[in-house]
Amino acid sequence: MEYDQKFGAAACAQPPFNLMILPFWWVTLLPWSEEMIKYRENFNLFLCHLMYLPLGLTFTFFFTLMNICYVPIAYIKHVVVLIQTLMDSDETMDDIQEKVMRFWTIIKFIILAPFLLMMSVPIDMVVFHKNLYSDLILEEKLDKKNG
Repeated sequence: MEYDQKFGAAACAQPPFNLMILPFWWVTLLPWSEEMIKYRENFNLFLCHLMYLPLGLTFTFFFTLMNICYVPIAYIKHVVVLIQTLMDSDETMDDIQEKVMRFWTIIKFIILAPFLLMMSVPIDMVVFHKNLYSDLILEEKLDKKNG
């Protein structure tokens, strides 16, 4: 089956998602006048969003779970790398003042980074979920612009 802007969701729904839109299928069977075509297309878009929502929420959940697992690892790894740069003889810090400034930067990172990283988890979750729909949003804007 090929996707159709007017009937794509009802005709191409795969199990078990077709059961989600089963209560709405009767609307696609109504006789449509030419004035109602835009409503039918919007209704089809609504059904597509309804079918995609469980997948989007599942992907967002696993992304957030992995993000929560990787944040402490990234924090520890970065602290180790920062400390290594302080002790590395290859660094270009010739002056003791530069090493003291680097030391204070590391201390600030150790104290402040956990808060910033914890704040980034819900923000990343929202951005990730929004980006799941970004291609669709881009296509809609292009369709409005062209038609």
